Amino acid sequence: MLPWVQSGGGDIGIGYWQRRAIQLKMSYEHILIDAEDGVGIVTLNRPDKLNAMNRQLSSELHDAVKRMEANEAIGCIVITGAGRS
Repeated sequence: MLPWVQSGGGDIGIGYWQRRAIQLKMSYEHILIDAEDGVGIVTLNRPDKLNAMNRQLSSELHDAVKRMEANEAIGCIVITGAGRS
């Protein structure tokens, strides 16, 4: 779960930060996404291929960055890789 999701508790309903987090919540095969203190983090997750780009990874990366860019709670985006690369 993304760290800025704040539980409203009870029957208050979905809060602002929960709505913003839901906009980012997607299922990807080759990347991991998270956010902390206004920083979006995209981790390329193909360590067995040294995070080499392929069409699917490129498409997922593009989608995740666009979603983070549209999210007012995110001020910058860090792209990193899993494993040794």
